[in-house]
Amino acid sequence: GWEFFVPSPGGFAPWRRGEAFPADENQLWSRPSPDAMWSLEVLVEDIGDGVLRYRRDPSISLPIEEAIGWTDDGIPYVAPQLQLLYKAKAMRARDEVDFAATVPLLSDFQRQWLETVAPGVTGPHEHI
Repeated sequence: GWEFFVPSPGGFAPWRRGEAFPADENQLWSRPSPDAMWSLEVLVEDIGDGVLRYRRDPSISLPIEEAIGWTDDGIPYVAPQLQLLYKAKAMRARDEVDFAATVPLLSDFQRQWLETVAPGVTGPHEHI
């Protein structure tokens, strides 16, 4: 019963199950009914041959095993180094807080990958 919409500069276009997803879009917004608040945002990524390609620069890629993590309960989530890459485009105060809290927890691989694709973003973040 949930509604799905593709946000665009002119508003929201409905998207229905089974329709092709617009190639130039990358997100869906959803709500359980027409009178409900937006409850879910789904980001759509280009994944092929076991590799996720960064939509803002397809030369940046990450094996799907490194791009998606899994909770102990089997729930998938975006790997922190990839989420931080998306946040690095236009840093806001809340993104600085996220960097400060997350970068120290990254594995060596995650930190090195992020520093390679976005030099300087793993440096000091003062907003905690």
